[in-house]
Amino acid sequence: MKISIIIPSYNLGRYIKRTIDSVIDQDYENKELIVIDGGSRDETVDILKSYGDKIFWISEKDKGQSDAINKGFKIATGDVVAWINADDYYEPNILSKVAEEFSKNKGEISILYGKCNSVSDTSTLVNTPPENISSHKLINSGNLIYQPSSFYDLDLVRKVGYLDDSLEYWMEYDLYIKLIKEKPSKYIDLVLSNFMVREDQKSNSKNKSDMDKELILISKRHGGGKIFSKIYIKNLLNKFKQ
Repeated sequence: MKISIIIPSYNLGRYIKRTIDSVIDQDYENKELIVIDGGSRDETVDILKSYGDKIFWISEKDKGQSDAINKGFKIATGDVVAWINADDYYEPNILSKVAEEFSKNKGEISILYGKCNSVSDTSTLVNTPPENISSHKLINSGNLIYQPSSFYDLDLVRKVGYLDDSLEYWMEYDLYIKLIKEKPSKYIDLVLSNFMVREDQKSNSKNKSDMDKELILISKRHGGGKIFSKIYIKNLLNKFKQ
């Protein structure tokens, strides 16, 4: 079973080597790493060149993160695919566990997901998602899966139409709903990845209002967002707090 990992990047040269190494250094051999860079003007391209044929990469202007990831999805040749952002990184030797789970459940699951560390300059917090996440639960409760710790059936990703590149913050949430409508998800009780918490990242508190609006939009798109749903009530409470 082949696993394809996509790294979308733009001017994150100070982090990307750690991200790349977290893939290359995995104990699982049947993998490919695809870096889709948006035309970085920092040291990113020099770092990519230094890996020679260990990775496949392109650096060109794109229409944003979703567009970059979709390019990677279309290039990928694996059975299982994931993306990890250029400032996040995997835990050691987890790809063999991912392959094992997909092999045991071959053709029966759309997403495999696990725990994710949130890492800042001062602390590390282990985030544990719920088990048995259904599309109904996602639609009415919001995004419950930690993106860096999620892996997908590539054929299903292509079947449901990739990421919606009009979405800026919650493109994975929309994808998860589409995938789980096709086949169930499966939880693995392991920390799979590390998510970097930075002030200058896109998903920070300054963008919370726009992020909440997009979450509601996606929920409504898939039949949720009713007045008594958890996601609607959460958004309403956030507005009162502002």
